[in-house]
This record gives sequence, structure tokens and C-alpha cells, in this order.
Amino acid sequence: MNIIAVYGKDINDNHLDNLQMIISRIEKENFRVAVYSDFFEKISGKITFVSEPLVFGQEDDMVSDAKFLFSVGGDGTMLDTVHIIKDTAVPVLGFNFGRMGFLSIVRSDFIENTLDQIFTGKYEIEHRCLIKVECGTDAFKNCNYALNEICFSRYYPYSMLSLKIWVNDLYFNTYWSDGLILATPTGSTAYSLSCGGPILYPDTKSFVISPMASHNLTARSFVISDDSKITVHVECREPDFCVNVDSIARFFKSNSSFTVQKNDFDFNLIRPYSENFLKTIREKLNWGLDVRN
Repeated sequence: MNIIAVYGKDINDNHLDNLQMIISRIEKENFRVAVYSDFFEKISGKITFVSEPLVFGQEDDMVSDAKFLFSVGGDGTMLDTVHIIKDTAVPVLGFNFGRMGFLSIVRSDFIENTLDQIFTGKYEIEHRCLIKVECGTDAFKNCNYALNEICFSRYYPYSMLSLKIWVNDLYFNTYWSDGLILATPTGSTAYSLSCGGPILYPDTKSFVISPMASHNLTARSFVISDDSKITVHVECREPDFCVNVDSIARFFKSNSSFTVQKNDFDFNLIRPYSENFLKTIREKLNWGLDVRN
């Protein structure tokens, strides 16, 4: 069955026309539309479908039959799709109805042009590395992997964390800080960047270790191979600290240890021929806005 899945969390009325354009084009190309159940409830009665759409949920296997998944929203919406498609390898394209849009690269004024490219095969699939955390419990269940980062952070604002790090069982450093970010190349333009980390090209086979507000002026971000096994032991004075797998948060007690490494499967990102990473960086970060250019 020819299916294109559509995932979203919410939508502003100002973007309903854009969503209608996407839905209508999918059906015009003779694909069946499948809409995420919670999102379907929010757009029901506002969007017109030629045929009754399929509806799928978080644990539904239907999405594995889809040719593409279209993410409608911002980068946060795009991150959620990682746990929708799981290990099915379904490629994802992000339509940016949000703000920054490093991942959701299709602007509202470029929807029609982008769909022309997608339905004529003028796109490439980028295989983005995922990072996973193991903690000896089922705290994250089957959602222990992230596209952007694994983040360890204090929950209470009163004291720092002590984070001891080993790389491939070799002691590396102890950070006294508000937290620590272990970022993928995709995540290097997210939280890690805000903490002074470097921007990595998407196919760079590396992870970034970035401390958050380290109480040591010489502590800087560090780039390691993505084949590395990173062990993190966290101690704190307060009862709990937080671990984030992208937007999924769980709380742990002091003296907890974690293993972080590359996930077993990748995330497939659709990039139209009209777009590329360097263009995205230049435009989103306003590089080159100089009267001399």
C-alpha cells in the first residue's frame, strides 16, 4: 500500500492552509494519508481529505509501511518522530511551522517546490547517527535513544553535579558543573552549541562532550569517535538529578552510573536537492550578513 504518514503535535490556524496543501498533494500523487492519532483529533474538521485517512498511534506498526513520514511543526516535533518510526528506516521530511528549523528545513513559502522535488525523486537520504543511554533499569524503556543529545543536568538550582567520565574504560575527567551534554553531529547545532560546543558536519563520525556551566575555566567541549563507549557516574548533594534523551526526561538518585554509545540503527532524513547543510547553517545562524558580502 502506498502510504505517506503525517505527524504533528499541534498547529496554529495560520498554518492550516499549508497543511492542506501538503495533504492535498499527497492524495494527488495517489498516496494514502496516515495521520498520527492525537494530531488527527486536532485537525479533524479543519482539513479536507479526499479519502478517509488512516490513523496510527505511538505503538502502531502501520507507519512501517509508509514510504515517507512528513513531520509538521518545528524541530521538537521532528525529534519526536525518532520514536514513532523506531527502527523501520522510514525516511522523514520536516516542514517548518516552528522557529529555527535546523531539522525541519522546509519553509512555508517553499512547500510546493519541495513537494515537486520529493515526488520526482529529487532528494537524497541522509543517515543521521543516534545516541543511546543504558542505565541498568527500564527507566526509558524502548525510548533510550536520541537524535540530538543525552543530557545530564541538575534538577535543583542549589548545587553542582559531579560527573566522572570514562571513555572506552579509560578515565577522562571529572566535571563539576550544572550538567553534561553528549551530542551527536545532528545535536551539535542544538544545546551543545549553546554551551560553546563546535558544529559538526552531519556525516562526521563523532560525538561531542560539552560541560554545562563548568566550575573550571579550562573545561571545554571535546570531540571523540562515535565508536566510543562513554561511562558517566553522577553524584550530587540534592536528592535527584535529571537525564534527558532529547525531550524525554527521567530522574535518578545520586551515585548512578550510565553507559552512552552509538545506537544500533540510524535516523533517515530526507534532504531535497535544493537544500544542503552548509546553506542551512549559513541561513539559520545569519552567517555572512556583512556589508562586505
